[in-house]
Amino acid sequence: MTADGVIRFQLVHAREPLPASAAALVSTLDGWRRQLWRERLIGHDGVRYGGVGWGNVSARVQGQSFLITGTQTGGLEHTDERHYALVEASEGSSQHGVVRSRGPLAPSSEAMSHASVYAAMATTGFVFHVHAPELWRAAGRLGLPSTPDGVEYGTVAMAEAVAELVQRVGAAGVLAMAGHEDGIIAWGPSAQGVGEALLGAYEAAKLGR
Repeated sequence: MTADGVIRFQLVHAREPLPASAAALVSTLDGWRRQLWRERLIGHDGVRYGGVGWGNVSARVQGQSFLITGTQTGGLEHTDERHYALVEASEGSSQHGVVRSRGPLAPSSEAMSHASVYAAMATTGFVFHVHAPELWRAAGRLGLPSTPDGVEYGTVAMAEAVAELVQRVGAAGVLAMAGHEDGIIAWGPSAQGVGEALLGAYEAAKLGR
């Protein structure tokens, strides 16, 4: 496995505070993020995945722009406006990708995958990306759609594979990233719907259903 936390696209980032209007969305994201963090679906422990953090959450702002947790914030139980980036554009071809953002931190290395979900499904309001070994291993048994196992995280190819699955599944769902160890993405119109679907699938995987 290639270490997570490495940004594989060209990043054009302006380091500055988020606008005050972001506070409500940040609060909503943090509330669900803390639940995922307590389940160890988001986190950082110094050993797992080569010692880098894992998992991130995002919310659409308008059009194709979205708020996303900043790179390497996995170890934090609580986040606020200091820990997010506003992605304003994501562009890519099969050879390279460019993400344009602003905020106190650079965006997560999975920013392109999040962007692909928002672009693929206009009704998507939230995207949660976690690392859930039990759910990832149970993806086939539970019937979760999966990206090809040769497609790596943080790449344009992964973003394209995620977008294709989202378009196939529809407005809400949970998918596995076969080429990204333990990687799971959930999306949908509301934070509650995304969080409940993700945690429900996780519980089903743990119970062997």
